[in-house]
Amino acid sequence: MDKNETHCDETYDWLQDRRHQTVLKTMHTIAYEFNPETGEEIVSPFIHQYLAGNYDGRLLSQVMVEDQVIHPDDLKKSLEFREAVKKGTADEIAIRLRTPEGPYRWFKMKISPYQPPTGSMRYIGTFTEIDNEIRQQEALRYRAEYDLVTDIYNKVTFYTVTGNWLGSEPDITRCLISFDIDRFKIINETHSLSEGDKVLRYIAKLLKQMTYSGETYARNNSDIFYVCLSRPKKEAAEFILELEHLLNQYPLDFQFTLSAGIVHLPHYNGEPLNVLCDWAAMAQNTVKGSYIHRYAFYEEAMSNDLNKEHYITKNMAHALENHEFQMYLQPKYDMRTHTIIGAEALSRWHHPKDGILPPGDFIPLFERNGFIIQMDEYIWDMACKTIRRWLDEGKNPITISVNVSRVHLHDPELCSKLISLTQKYNLPPHSIELEITESAYVDSPDALYDIMDKLQEAGFLFSMDDFGSGYSSLNALKDIPVDVVKIDLNFLQKARRGLQIGRDILEGVIQMIQAIQLPVIAEGVESKEQADFLLNAGCTHAQGYYYAKPMTVSDFEQLLSGKDTAV
Repeated sequence: MDKNETHCDETYDWLQDRRHQTVLKTMHTIAYEFNPETGEEIVSPFIHQYLAGNYDGRLLSQVMVEDQVIHPDDLKKSLEFREAVKKGTADEIAIRLRTPEGPYRWFKMKISPYQPPTGSMRYIGTFTEIDNEIRQQEALRYRAEYDLVTDIYNKVTFYTVTGNWLGSEPDITRCLISFDIDRFKIINETHSLSEGDKVLRYIAKLLKQMTYSGETYARNNSDIFYVCLSRPKKEAAEFILELEHLLNQYPLDFQFTLSAGIVHLPHYNGEPLNVLCDWAAMAQNTVKGSYIHRYAFYEEAMSNDLNKEHYITKNMAHALENHEFQMYLQPKYDMRTHTIIGAEALSRWHHPKDGILPPGDFIPLFERNGFIIQMDEYIWDMACKTIRRWLDEGKNPITISVNVSRVHLHDPELCSKLISLTQKYNLPPHSIELEITESAYVDSPDALYDIMDKLQEAGFLFSMDDFGSGYSSLNALKDIPVDVVKIDLNFLQKARRGLQIGRDILEGVIQMIQAIQLPVIAEGVESKEQADFLLNAGCTHAQGYYYAKPMTVSDFEQLLSGKDTAV
């Protein structure tokens, strides 16, 4: 009888009994008994059906090691476990064992000491297959720790891993980066969501190639990524530029432009990772949409802006409910007759403690967090309500233009909301002019075409706001059927080649717009000199501080009735 088949009768009985074998097979379990005093061992006779290895009389532990049944990565762990069993500090472990078909599968190994009524103490062990259970657990853990699109860390895991890394070596210089792709939505809209996901995976691949051992990276959401590098400021900046260069080798008809914020950490002071990422995002926002700068370094003064943003975010919903936001109107003038021909609706926040907050303090934040949708709709309602009141009072109403943010272009209910609003107040749709910035025309052209077709068919008018502030104006005019063009007079202040060259270009633009029979309004007019230039260039309509500042509705009505004079 072989060594592993010789043992006392009671041991032989329970392992060889067919009923026990049936139960063990049903449970996908192998059992064995080992006598450390005699070295005798007996194993379930069907072990070869579950595990690879030649069970030729050697001890089970020898076969496991010598025939490489145990996964190489689990060998040390299994040896340490056996020692722990002898000391009574452990009794089970999960390890990978090779099966007869070749692949490794997970088994739970459990060993317990057993003292029979007679004879020496023995060890009874079992191997139970738990491969499906382990893989399900690993899948759940993977979903919790990794981004499913790119196969790299998600935000939560990045916080944990990077925080541990920073804390373990706080004196190493590092740079934490937040970056994204400008106009990434265009890829999803014009090529497909699937293509957008391929781009994200390509970025993840580049990050794996470009980072050193120990450096961390993750996808936060959408096209926003985090990276933590053990490199000085200069190399972190070069990392972003190189990443953009490599990204533009991706086979897609799209010019990839990155915007990045960098937090330089000459040493780590224990700041939470979410705070560091907020700092990086804050710096990133300062270069978002820039045609020149790809990155910005976080400065301590930006924290004040972050605290301000948190304060505004905390109070915005309450402010809307309590009507702290008010609609102001800025008149639009016919410069030839100095008569008011329309008005633009603007928002002002009348804070009960902080006074009047200018729109620059909250509008950009609302555009980022999505609250601009509720804000815009609130102002739209006030504009319609005001026009309705003018009609009821027997006045000749003027057209009020309202802003439609880029965020609204992704609202599937936008058209129905605007149409329902004019129906609610029984207004002709042309009494409301919809202003959309030039950048929105560039960022989401397909979505905008559909929206404009539906709303223009319903009677609404569209104006292109901030014309001249970007580099795609001519294409926008060529392709999009706007009703009015608003020229940004800041164009003159940005003319690096001189004021006269800027004026020559602006005059040519005005003539070009008029040649395609579109009305032109110049905004930002602040001096008589500018007004005279515009008139000589053929532009007859304007708004700006030279004529009138934004004002309350009551002040606007007094100005309109001739009881007040323009500023």
